[in-house]
Amino acid sequence: MTRNGVPIHQLRLGKGVSTGIIKSGDYDELDACIAAGIDPRDWLSGEVHVKVKSKVMAWHRLQELIEMHSQEAVNNKQEQEAKKKTRK
Repeated sequence: MTRNGVPIHQLRLGKGVSTGIIKSGDYDELDACIAAGIDPRDWLSGEVHVKVKSKVMAWHRLQELIEMHSQEAVNNKQEQEAKKKTRK
């Protein structure tokens, strides 16, 4: 996954807003599990293999990273448009 030709995991996000939100590992796992459509009871009971869990976690983190970069791109575009309007 790249953004402007650079691997997305190597890019730093620009100016952002600190939400102060910190997710616990347990919450992050369940969030990934649910986002992947896996029954949390299967996840917690050990029915889901560790390799599958690790792939689901990686996929989920990548989805979050994509969302953050997408939002940053939208914000940057909106800022550019706002600057154009104030120059006129």
